[in-house]
Amino acid sequence: MLARQADVVEGLTGRLRFLGGVLFVAALALAAVQFTSGARLDGLWTLLSGGVGTIALLALAELARLLALSARHRPADGRDDR
Repeated sequence: MLARQADVVEGLTGRLRFLGGVLFVAALALAAVQFTSGARLDGLWTLLSGGVGTIALLALAELARLLALSARHRPADGRDDR
């Protein structure tokens, strides 16, 4: 059962990375529109918040990948190897 859940979590990592890429491209495009229309501070704020959101999504994807890897590495009887 844990291996099945690990597969689901590992599938989420690709989606989170894709969502991070979409967020970055959308923030970049919106910031460019805001910057060229004269709202320079709004464009900068959009670019910064989009970058922070992208980094957060990529970090969450990496944590999910590590969690799935940890679930696969766990012994079946629940004991630790130490």
